[in-house]
Amino acid sequence: MVKPGEEFPFSESSPQFFKVFVPDQSSQEVQIPPEFLKYFNGILPYKSTITNMEGRSWKVELNEVNDSLYFHDGWHQFVLDNSLEFGDFLVFYYGGNANFYVKIYGKNGCLKEPNCPTSDIHRAISLPQENQTIENRKSKRLSCIVSSDQIADNNFCSGRPSGLQKKGRALKEADKFTSKFPFFKILMGSTYVTRGPVNVPVSFVSSVMQQDRQSATLVVSNKSWSVGLCRGRRHVRMITHGWPIFSRENALKVGDVCVFELVERKDFVLKVSVFRCLD
Repeated sequence: MVKPGEEFPFSESSPQFFKVFVPDQSSQEVQIPPEFLKYFNGILPYKSTITNMEGRSWKVELNEVNDSLYFHDGWHQFVLDNSLEFGDFLVFYYGGNANFYVKIYGKNGCLKEPNCPTSDIHRAISLPQENQTIENRKSKRLSCIVSSDQIADNNFCSGRPSGLQKKGRALKEADKFTSKFPFFKILMGSTYVTRGPVNVPVSFVSSVMQQDRQSATLVVSNKSWSVGLCRGRRHVRMITHGWPIFSRENALKVGDVCVFELVERKDFVLKVSVFRCLD
């Protein structure tokens, strides 16, 4: 934490840019404006640090695609830890050496207050650590990328017991889940429950999914559902047609957590365990 009176190594005259947070577009990655790249002096960095006004820092990798630069790996954790919501206004100041400092304003135009404690929730939905091997991920855990609409849900980290306790309880139960198979977890937001599509974590896709895979089978108990897999922007894979039927027939609700285990690779069969959010 930054001590009272301590100053960050930037000022209002530092190079800066802003972004408006839109979950469907900004939860997994954010593009740095092309005009801003001139401040890197012709050498694009591949790792950066983002520090917020409370002094917390995140290591975020930068990904270059077609002369565009994106905050990528590590960005989603930044989104979660700062409980970003639709319409939040972020101002990034550049301190040199790929160090960014950010001010986050809420929709009310004021600086957002520090987050309520959500360590248990973040532990349940955090990305795999960099020092884990692929084999460890397969044998222990391939954790999740959560739904974009969950990030915009005001109850997620609002401190209101009716929302946080219910969701936290389901997440804590899901966090106890272990398997010899690769798996990932998804927290159900309103879009995921009603229509989808559902994003499959990039870490899971890159580790175990064939790039040309277009279908999968979801299994709950002795019943199965066929669903489609579609490639989205920048390597994101999504569960598409067939998902609304699966959601309806399994009575999924906002706040439920679904754990998807890859129990059969050839036909891509995912066993689904549902941890219920209490009403």
